[in-house]
Amino acid sequence: MDRSAIIERLEKAGLPFAPIVRPDDIFDDAHPVESGGLYDLDLPGGGSTRLPALLLEVDGACLPLRHPIPEIDEGATDIRAELKAKAAD
Repeated sequence: MDRSAIIERLEKAGLPFAPIVRPDDIFDDAHPVESGGLYDLDLPGGGSTRLPALLLEVDGACLPLRHPIPEIDEGATDIRAELKAKAAD
């Protein structure tokens, strides 16, 4: 089947889908854009970007963004110490 036939069948069946070919297509797809499935994030050092949310709902709501994007090397000392401790076990 060609792409248009598949899309038609999915729509007719009422199955959720996204006709995304490339990863960056998600930013133009109506479902994540209109449903709040994209997070607007401030970047360290200025600027902003959008990030796809985990498309999973809990009690009818998308999971919130838990942490902002870290600065470069933020927390690296703690992470290295934790990895060393685990490797020593």
